[in-house]
Amino acid sequence: MARNYSVSANCTNTASTTNAILNITSTALTQPAIYEINSGSDATPANQAVKYQIQRFSALGTAQGAITPQALDPGAGTAVASVFLANQGSSALPTYTAGAFLLTWAQNQNTAYRWVASSPTRMLALPSTASNGVGMMPTVVTSAFNAVIGMHIEE
Repeated sequence: MARNYSVSANCTNTASTTNAILNITSTALTQPAIYEINSGSDATPANQAVKYQIQRFSALGTAQGAITPQALDPGAGTAVASVFLANQGSSALPTYTAGAFLLTWAQNQNTAYRWVASSPTRMLALPSTASNGVGMMPTVVTSAFNAVIGMHIEE
């Protein structure tokens, strides 16, 4: 039976095509998959826009700002996949795979966004390879603002 986890983060979404605001990393022991993404802002309302992209990477780099995934079922145990809040002074960034975007969306700061996989075969699957994974990248931002991100992961 699959184990499900929740990941939550607050961060400033400064535009970058090389440094994600959130990274999820696989191991050789598991193949995590993202089945829900929620994003919004808790900052003072303003008319700012952001374009997010979920992009694959093949090497994590130096991880900073670890986040502990929380089990949705208390009996599930500790997650095997790792989650890192990026933009935390990483000395070596992940090696992102050119053009490997799994999901892209545009969002206004005043709105919330929710993506849910419509079936298990449509989840954003990560490889079961150590130090491989995906990053959530704010590739275009009209002005940086505080982002609130929530993801549900299955492994």
